[in-house]
Amino acid sequence: TSVRKEHPAAKVVAVFGAPGDKAFERREVLPRVAAQFADYLIYTEEDPAHEDPRAIAEELAANTPADTPCEIIVDREQAIIRAFEVAGENDAVVCLLAKGDETRQHRGDSFPEVKSDLHIARECLGVAQDA
Repeated sequence: TSVRKEHPAAKVVAVFGAPGDKAFERREVLPRVAAQFADYLIYTEEDPAHEDPRAIAEELAANTPADTPCEIIVDREQAIIRAFEVAGENDAVVCLLAKGDETRQHRGDSFPEVKSDLHIARECLGVAQDA
């Protein structure tokens, strides 16, 4: 509600996923709640652990209200880049949800380093990275 209040005319694009191996109810609830506040949803990898990240994203998409456009891009970096493409250059807000400045992704039994959402957003916007 705060995004809509501050930017009432803006297109809102949200990027998120659901963690693997836990909180299965989120896969039903999150899309329904997000659809109330966002105009476009992009489902992506978010700490899939031992599950297939595409299967998680497909479950999210299946629970998205029919009148809310969404797409699946498993690669989180590519999903963020796509969000900025969808947002375009007009009044828009891109919400990168859940990972923020985290630089590790839980995949299987490992936690490989990845670019943070913040880092990728700065690249998309052409903003200098912090030293």
